[in-house]
Amino acid sequence: MPRVLTLEEFFRLVYIVRRPLKPRSVSSALQTIGLFDRWHGSPVRLIDLTDELLNAFLIDMSRAWRPRTVRRRRTEILMVWRLALETGHTRRPPGIIRKINVPRRLPEAWTLAELRRLLDAAAAKAFDRELPNGIHEGRFWRAFVLTAYDSALRASDLLALERSAINAVGQILVLQEKTQDGHLCRLRGETLEAIAAIFPPERERIFAWPWRREAFYSHWRQLLAASGMRQGPREGPQKLRRTSASYVERNSPGAATKHLGHKSGDLARRHYIDPRIADDERPLPPPIE
Repeated sequence: MPRVLTLEEFFRLVYIVRRPLKPRSVSSALQTIGLFDRWHGSPVRLIDLTDELLNAFLIDMSRAWRPRTVRRRRTEILMVWRLALETGHTRRPPGIIRKINVPRRLPEAWTLAELRRLLDAAAAKAFDRELPNGIHEGRFWRAFVLTAYDSALRASDLLALERSAINAVGQILVLQEKTQDGHLCRLRGETLEAIAAIFPPERERIFAWPWRREAFYSHWRQLLAASGMRQGPREGPQKLRRTSASYVERNSPGAATKHLGHKSGDLARRHYIDPRIADDERPLPPPIE
């Protein structure tokens, strides 16, 4: 058997070589391993991993962290443990590991009236200004909201969207960053006009942002505040994707999966479709009187 490595050593030396991860996923896994080490009182070695040890850690974490966070940490430790078993760095497989039940909330989307409030806020004086790269911010947000609503693309794909990806009739053919699957969507004429209105300056990337991604979300929250709408972790641009999917599903039942670029229809139902929109005409039983 190869020499005994700690969980962190194995993750850095073997796991990220065999299982390429995005920087954010690497950072999250290292944070989890660091928490595990501190809880353990010393770096956890692969040979230290037992069901009892991991279950005790999860029980303690459940007292301080939300279920969704504890489930993510459970997943990250198990994925490293299973590869260590596969590569021969440990002989002990994970057995009965404590399940973490996460309450499942129904998806929430914005109404068309709320989207109009966002567009009105983008046209307000507060956003009548240029970003450092010369793009008018108010027109940027109008084009961004309309494009996100029409296409249901993720924010990462929107921020990487290039002019050459949109053809003369408004079709977009993109390679989705998250899934690495090709996806076709289309834009209305009104949306194409809004995109045209943020040029010049001339550039290939439509929604070029001059600062780091954190500043993008900070300005997004400013837009929400200006519209008088609620702010919070579930009120990001992803909610535009849920809104788009919900209205597509209402008008064409079953179409949201394709619209989102998903392979499984269950993903749309569980995480994107707001039943208040998609199923707003749900039948009632006959009146009592």
